[in-house]
Amino acid sequence: MKNKLIFTIALSCLLTACAVSNETPPNMLGPSTPESIENEEYEVVTEGTPPDGFANYASVIEEYRRFAGYAIEFDDEYYAQVDDLDLWINRGWMGGLIAEAKVGRDVIKEDFSYAIQDLNGSGSPELILAMGDSVVQAIFSTVENKPRLLADFNAKNYCEIDTTGMLYIQSTSGASYTTFASYRISQNGDELVWIDEFGAYGHDMDTLETLYFKTVGGVKQNITINEFEELCNQFSDVSHSTRNSKIKFISLFDG
Repeated sequence: MKNKLIFTIALSCLLTACAVSNETPPNMLGPSTPESIENEEYEVVTEGTPPDGFANYASVIEEYRRFAGYAIEFDDEYYAQVDDLDLWINRGWMGGLIAEAKVGRDVIKEDFSYAIQDLNGSGSPELILAMGDSVVQAIFSTVENKPRLLADFNAKNYCEIDTTGMLYIQSTSGASYTTFASYRISQNGDELVWIDEFGAYGHDMDTLETLYFKTVGGVKQNITINEFEELCNQFSDVSHSTRNSKIKFISLFDG
């Protein structure tokens, strides 16, 4: 039985606390990649002229290929023997996705993709790892000629990218803790620059009513539920931004 992977698509507006890494991405699968993945079936697509910037990200794309091999090849008996914490810590964020893969739909080679595109207008393109043409898994930039992980995403931390390169990120932690934020990638590519944010952040201790907020001039202010719903309506326009952004996603594998 093939391994199964959860990639539940959450509502696409967006978040507040993307993890920003200042480290060059580690070997994301660790030393124990099984031999069954190391075969010609999983060659990275490099036919024709590679996209601009491919050389800077070739090592990361290769790791994504190996991760995809993990997701496609492994069965439930393997996962029953592996501690989730070990996957999260020792195999990086890709291993973390595998740790979530106990239930869900089967994945196939055609599900995996990537794009190399200049999202901040700096002339240095970023790498987007994705599922299909819409589910963003991670974004990397190039800093000092090395790939840097800017942010990774999942069903509770979901990202859309619009035609201007703006990132809209929704983060959810329970029904009463949801934030929607917009970011841009800094010109030197080393971080995500926060633009604005709104959301729900718990309950009033006296009334037990959900509390809502938005930022105004960088200052957090409480708002009413009606104001919150209006902001959600405005953000609903970005629900398919990535798919409509004309970002050219490339299949990760040979056909």
